[in-house]
Amino acid sequence: MLARVEAECKGADHAIVLDQFGYVAEASLANIMVVKGGTAYAPYATSALEGVTRGLLLRLPPENGVPALEKNLTLQDLWTADEVFICGTGAEIRPIVKIDGRQIGEGGLTVTKKAVQVYKSYIEEHGELIEY
Repeated sequence: MLARVEAECKGADHAIVLDQFGYVAEASLANIMVVKGGTAYAPYATSALEGVTRGLLLRLPPENGVPALEKNLTLQDLWTADEVFICGTGAEIRPIVKIDGRQIGEGGLTVTKKAVQVYKSYIEEHGELIEY
């Protein structure tokens, strides 16, 4: 929450939180995913909550149109990504179009839109995902 307040003071909607090694951990109040070459990458959940929506996107088979993997991500990966989006129960899936004043990609949201479509289809078919 403190990171989000600091981001808002600087005119941003979200903050990018790094782990103790300098890798991207999450966004403020949501998980973050980076798209490069048609594949979505999520930071390992070692320094952040795993997240239900993030977990769903990682578990869905790639033939659903959103291949997703976990890997260590740097700020450079975010700045040079084709697309970046946040995901979470409250946020659902929202594109990030600028990070640190830099525009992300060419403005196309192909994978992000597909992720939204797959997520909504899953929820409509299975209802809310609840795990214990």
